[in-house]
This record gives sequence, structure tokens and C-alpha cells, in this order.
Amino acid sequence: MLEFQKGAIDKILVTLLLIIVGVGIVFIFNTWITNDTTDLMVPPTSKITAVPNDTPGN
Repeated sequence: MLEFQKGAIDKILVTLLLIIVGVGIVFIFNTWITNDTTDLMVPPTSKITAVPNDTPGN
């Protein structure tokens, strides 16, 4: 009877571990997307530091 209980506890622990890993992945992905969106909202004029006078093709 103890073998069945040990197997059940192992399955519960694995399930909890997978849930924790899944929540962590969702949190990290959400943070990454939020940071990328914030970076895209920066006006391009603040990123441009120099404009070359002679561009290729002109």
C-alpha cells in the first residue's frame, strides 16, 4: 500500500513542478514582450544620433 502512496506523491510533485515552471515561463515571456513594446514606443528621433550627408545612390 505504501508503494501506491509514494507513486501518487511523486505524480503530485511532478505536476506541481510543471505548474511552477509553466507560470515562470509565462511571467518571463510577459516581461520580455512588455520590455520590447516599451522599446518600440520610444520616438525614433531620440535614437538617431547622426545623419550622413552623402547617402549611397544619390
